[in-house]
Amino acid sequence: LAKGHLKYGTKKDHYTAVGQNLLQTLEIVSGDKWTPEISTAYLTAYSLIYFVMLPVILNNEPVEITESLPATISKSEPISATAKRLTLTFDFNLRFHPGDAILLGLPVAEGREVKRHYTIASLSVEGTNTVDIVVDDVSASSHWLVTQAIGATVKLYWIESNVRFEIDSPESIPSSVVFVSHGVGCVPFLVMLEGLYRVRETFYGSAVTLQVAPNQADVDAYTSAVTSTGKPIEWESSSIHYAPTVSADKLKDIAPNLAHSDLYVCGPADFIATTEEAFVAAGGSKDRIHVYSFDNAQLGARKIE
Repeated sequence: LAKGHLKYGTKKDHYTAVGQNLLQTLEIVSGDKWTPEISTAYLTAYSLIYFVMLPVILNNEPVEITESLPATISKSEPISATAKRLTLTFDFNLRFHPGDAILLGLPVAEGREVKRHYTIASLSVEGTNTVDIVVDDVSASSHWLVTQAIGATVKLYWIESNVRFEIDSPESIPSSVVFVSHGVGCVPFLVMLEGLYRVRETFYGSAVTLQVAPNQADVDAYTSAVTSTGKPIEWESSSIHYAPTVSADKLKDIAPNLAHSDLYVCGPADFIATTEEAFVAAGGSKDRIHVYSFDNAQLGARKIE
């Protein structure tokens, strides 16, 4: 474990946080009674940190970690008149979950870089050196990205976990899920839906998806192209619906179990506010609302490119 930490640039100072968190966890789980078992747990924790792991950290040089990784566009496929699915390749093994995004640095002009979040459209809990993203040509930065040739490079800064499903722990996922999105905001939810489908043998829940856009054609392309198979997800525990607007009546019509459902919403700020109001009016609970958003300015503009 300690040798693994060295690969990620871990130094002595980092182990202060490790030790503090470990002791805080022990305090929480041990309660207010001292027992021989708790004594052993504390002794084991101290021994693990100070006598097993820390010597490895102190006596070996950590790998120097750079601020970002170069990522090369290795594949570019159009999925609609304005959107493309891009594959980025890099020299590192990344793990991520459905819903995670990456922060990219785009050299849109000489001497000028902009940072933008993009939802990861591929799935790999085990780790991989490639990620897929879906980019809609709706801004200057996204236009730059979709017009790049194969072989162009960008900077990959980090994985951004705003809202995600940890599919290797399906018991942590809400059993009744409602996805409501506007336009290209359906992308993260289609990825999360495929994640649920991947663990359908152990996820004993259901998912209802409402895609909102001026025209159904605006979102139909995403429904197929975002999945790893290139086909819409067909699953008896899932249903996908379209509407030009979102309302309480529409939500009740497609998801009758709203009082026990978790809402995931993505889109512009006014759309999110309208959806939240409709969800509560239809019987949903405010504390079951999850907003999928990223602020490019503060690394939520509530918009996914």
